[in-house]
Amino acid sequence: MTDFQRALDAAMSLTPDDRKRLIDRLLGELPEPATPAELTDAMKRELDRRLADIEANPDDEVPWEVVNAEVIEELRRCRSG
Repeated sequence: MTDFQRALDAAMSLTPDDRKRLIDRLLGELPEPATPAELTDAMKRELDRRLADIEANPDDEVPWEVVNAEVIEELRRCRSG
């Protein structure tokens, strides 16, 4: 078994709250990119389009907590087969 697999197995045995804390800690340890990413013109247009949609339809947005819960539930369903 690899070190990665042992670490993953140990992490998966944690409670959901402890796994979230572990993820937050690991993400906090990632180095920042040396230079900020440059947005292409296409990316800027897409961001402008999304912002305009949000402003035109503010009630259509889904809060992060709802999206996050739905993704976690979908992952659980996938794992359980």
